[in-house]
Amino acid sequence: MPGLSSVACFSSNDDDPYVTLRDEEDESDMEDFLIQTDDNVIVVAEANNNQSLLKFYVFNEDEDDCFVHHDILLSMVPLCVEWIGINTDDNEVANLVAVGGNSTSIEVWDVDVVDSLEPELILGDSGKKKKKASKNHTGDVLDLAWNSSVKNILASSSADKSVILWDICKRKAVTKCSVFNEKVQALQWHPFESNNLLSGCCDKTVRLFDCRTPDAVTKEWTLHGEVEKVIWNHFDPFCFIASTDDGFVQCYDARSDSSIWTLSAHPSSAVTGLSLSSSCPGLMVTGSVDQNFKVWDILKKPVFVGEQKLDVGKICSVSSSPDSPFVVCCGGDSKKQKFKVFNLLDMGSVTRTFGKRKLMAINKSQHSVTETERSQEWMERTEKISSKRKVSKSKGKKIKKTKCEKK
Repeated sequence: MPGLSSVACFSSNDDDPYVTLRDEEDESDMEDFLIQTDDNVIVVAEANNNQSLLKFYVFNEDEDDCFVHHDILLSMVPLCVEWIGINTDDNEVANLVAVGGNSTSIEVWDVDVVDSLEPELILGDSGKKKKKASKNHTGDVLDLAWNSSVKNILASSSADKSVILWDICKRKAVTKCSVFNEKVQALQWHPFESNNLLSGCCDKTVRLFDCRTPDAVTKEWTLHGEVEKVIWNHFDPFCFIASTDDGFVQCYDARSDSSIWTLSAHPSSAVTGLSLSSSCPGLMVTGSVDQNFKVWDILKKPVFVGEQKLDVGKICSVSSSPDSPFVVCCGGDSKKQKFKVFNLLDMGSVTRTFGKRKLMAINKSQHSVTETERSQEWMERTEKISSKRKVSKSKGKKIKKTKCEKK
């Protein structure tokens, strides 16, 4: 068509001198897209009928705001996710997320890259080729645990009754442990001892491994039911806590055979969510398929503090914030709302029990836990946030919880 060759084209309205009215919505979207220093990024694995997604939420505690920043389409139904703070090429710190699911392989994605079409790397067989004497998994990957002390090591457990240690930098399996009698669905590394790996199995057994000799079990304990979750108590590093499919939570000292205490947290329902506060000693939260979320004080003996219905359906996972002692996120199977993040201090019973408790900081280099200098700062900050919410509610304003992603 004649005359089009002289038409000026601009890649953006900002470059066009004839456009004088700027798009305020674009500027607002750009502000939301930039992650600020006081933001937290929460990774949520979601499986729907037609697709599986890895969603990245941005949460700001001061503004009580949580929204989807971006998402990634997955090739598998996700069953577990794990953050990895290492770059696979030059060992520098980076934001990576490992995803395991109904596949024999593990996908590792770069969080800092938006609209990725393929993972940064894939650990294990992709399913197209299978080797007879392979160290890779032959069943679904049920749990992942990154070793924050030996940063190139990732542990994975599977329905094939095995645990594999992966060298992320070399992109291959280095050790496979197959001493289990059933599916292994829970893993966690010791917070200070980099060689000690804790595993929970469907044969009702928790096993402790020294990964320098992975085929030899250092110690094992038999629990009430199939083990759902295992966590180390970072405030008392000799102790660990495990939950089962029949509603029990048990605490053990790794040096002893018998349990320190046994708690019927969710009678006759699997305790699928188990987490400790990052810096408030004794604060434990549990979630279950009975759809109940509960808070406990386990500083001495377990004491019930409070419970809440979160409207996320059957609870699949519970995780505590690594930065804020009272912020918790929870995921479930509800079709309306699968994910929720909230501040425990909104519960009056939690404020009364933990409001004045001194906060503690973990020093991994010195293998110690000490009182943090930020205790008073955190308490003043949380009181300010709580009072801000009360004022907003009294004025009849609805506090924004989730902003829908724009398609």
